[in-house]
Amino acid sequence: MHGSDPAVDRLGIECQRRGDGTWAASMTVSEGDVNSHGVCHGGIVFLLADAVFDRVTNSDLSDDRVAFASNATIEFVRAGRIGDALTAVGSATDRWGRSTLVDIVVTNGANETVAHFRGKTRTVNNDR
Repeated sequence: MHGSDPAVDRLGIECQRRGDGTWAASMTVSEGDVNSHGVCHGGIVFLLADAVFDRVTNSDLSDDRVAFASNATIEFVRAGRIGDALTAVGSATDRWGRSTLVDIVVTNGANETVAHFRGKTRTVNNDR
């Protein structure tokens, strides 16, 4: 990896590599994570999935390479609620050239789907 992720750290999102080649991230929805409708803000759900997206595409790159999102979409299936334990699990579904396609499913504690996320990256030289 290329360092810490302050946004992920601030929300208390924990990421881990699973033995089956997937990555997972989890968090509990707090009062500060809801929108004006009292449900988990879509941006929070997106950020949870995006944390997995980052790990899937960057974890095995050398320090001189980095993968950036070139596209990402999310389909919301159901609302997250305060106290819900959300988990995002995903893996690369296709790689070609410098591009990677990643699919991620976000679920709640009852294992109900909250969202489907799909992202594509482009790997470039790390000019930091």
